[in-house]
Amino acid sequence: MRISRPAAAALALLAPLAFTTTATAEESTVDAVARPAFEMPFPCGQIWRAGTRSNHKPLYAIDFNMGSGDSDKDKPVIASAGGTVDVRYAASGYVVINHGGGWTTYYAHLGSVAVKDVQKVARGARVGTVGKSGGQTYTHLHYEQRLNDNDVKAILHGKAVTYYGDISTKSYNC
Repeated sequence: MRISRPAAAALALLAPLAFTTTATAEESTVDAVARPAFEMPFPCGQIWRAGTRSNHKPLYAIDFNMGSGDSDKDKPVIASAGGTVDVRYAASGYVVINHGGGWTTYYAHLGSVAVKDVQKVARGARVGTVGKSGGQTYTHLHYEQRLNDNDVKAILHGKAVTYYGDISTKSYNC
């Protein structure tokens, strides 16, 4: 069967529509480059409280702290997976690490920043210290896993983080 040139052109324009989806960033992770093997952003063996809440901005961010008040001030924060530092705002205590394939991690409210822009970091490399920058009233680490700039539910050490509430979790970032 022969197709006219205008019909072939129309089919070429319409063909991609047959495969269009309306999946969210979270649902599309199956089609994306595999998620890096993220670990907790703290040294091996430490136990931290991972706080999540339904009114958090962004929704799937995690606030990590060890106890109350400033008990975790200046504790080391380390890369949860290897990558390249995309953004570093030392004055505001904010770092973004690009892990490739659209995956990034955000580290905020740092007391100090130990990386430089475009620096390559391995999993476990020091990113900075826990602080309360950005007008926070208590020390903690604000942490996000993002895919194509959309926040997604975090997975640490191969396990999904429980949303919404507080859980104690141990670091295996060894």
